[in-house]
Amino acid sequence: DFGGRSNGWDRYRLRIPARKMINGASKIYIIYPDYYKGKFDPDDVEVKTYKSKKKKESVELEEVIWDKENYFIEIVLKEPILANNKVEVVLSNVKNPPFGGTFYFDCQVLAADDIPIREYLGTWILTIGGR
Repeated sequence: DFGGRSNGWDRYRLRIPARKMINGASKIYIIYPDYYKGKFDPDDVEVKTYKSKKKKESVELEEVIWDKENYFIEIVLKEPILANNKVEVVLSNVKNPPFGGTFYFDCQVLAADDIPIREYLGTWILTIGGR
């Protein structure tokens, strides 16, 4: 949201289209590369679903875990997000890495149904420091 400047403060809006949410989600995982040296604020994460094109609804979170050693963020939802819902994950108060580049953040979810496996939904491409 704030220009993606190296070493600057930012907010990332990571969107998941409804067509990708085939089995819903009870947890969302954001896996980032080991060369990404930015910092996240686990206390400033929000997940939203869209009830219509313009109406967003916040999802209650049970906890957010930033596993720095294994390069991922785990977002545990209080109630699962149902299948076929558009989702937006908002990471606020992010400190961008000191050196710019292109970073590939993978999205995985733990399905909301009885299948206890993580599903890969896609990759977000973030460019920091570019114009």
